[in-house]
Amino acid sequence: MLVQHILTKINHQHRTSLPHLNRNPIYDRHPNLKQQKFYKEFYTENWMIDNILERYQDDFKIFNYDMDLRG
Repeated sequence: MLVQHILTKINHQHRTSLPHLNRNPIYDRHPNLKQQKFYKEFYTENWMIDNILERYQDDFKIFNYDMDLRG
């Protein structure tokens, strides 16, 4: 894990992880929610899927996201 590696390199022994800031509150209300399944169910129309894939194509590539939103 990159964070752990950095903390080790700077010899920071008091913290073993970083807090998750800007967490989507939906996960607090639905702790078993699977993000991938949620978004695949949210985008149901082909025009919606095409719009998301076109608009965020760089993000899908950079973050290695699954571009199969239809299944």
